Amino acid sequence: MVTQVQLERHRRQLLQVEGMCARQINVILTSIRRMPPEQAAATLHRMVPAVVSRGGTAASFECARFYSEIRAAQVGGRYRPSAAPGARTAQVTSNIDWAVAGMLDGSGSDDVRSRLLRSVPRMALSAGRNTIIQNADRDSVAVRYARIPMGPDPCAFCVMQASRGFVFKSDSMNEWHDNCKCVLTPSFEESPRAEGYDPDVYYEKYQKGYKVAGGRRAGETAKDYTSRLMSAMRSENGLR
Repeated sequence: MVTQVQLERHRRQLLQVEGMCARQINVILTSIRRMPPEQAAATLHRMVPAVVSRGGTAASFECARFYSEIRAAQVGGRYRPSAAPGARTAQVTSNIDWAVAGMLDGSGSDDVRSRLLRSVPRMALSAGRNTIIQNADRDSVAVRYARIPMGPDPCAFCVMQASRGFVFKSDSMNEWHDNCKCVLTPSFEESPRAEGYDPDVYYEKYQKGYKVAGGRRAGETAKDYTSRLMSAMRSENGLR
């Protein structure tokens, strides 16, 4: 079983990565405070990718450690995890463009800080999450993983993912939003469990939403159905 001690340690380490990214972004923003908008935007495009890269390296290292720790406890033997790449250059550039848009057109310069403080940690943590999934794909031992909410107020999407319990590879398990506090947790056991995590609790909330939303309607896209289901889960459970 994955223990609460293991989960809490991992959660704290990831929070430190987020904090490191936030501090570095704030330093950069302070340095560009008196620059003209175009110069400030160019400086952000030059400096922010390095913050994402450093955060990604730290997240990958921590997630590799977490993966190895659980594997050693449940399987034994030696295993050398590999680090996965994080956010692509185009994704980082796109997020910076989004962050500086209001500053450049004069519609909202205050958006720069809030947008970067939301998107940069998410992009950095993606390297760690990718590391767990990459190693699960490559491992000779069968691996399942669960998305375990570690914050006090998980959103409807995270509740839906948490309701699935430990599953084999799933692309939707690697979809993340800003400020997400869920932990992607591997397990090598035949009957995987994590201390303090009961997927049935989340499944009950999912079912409440499903009973209202019903199944997918004729002609309804998967995206539209998921949006409608999420809305029903929020209204029935008081989720965000």
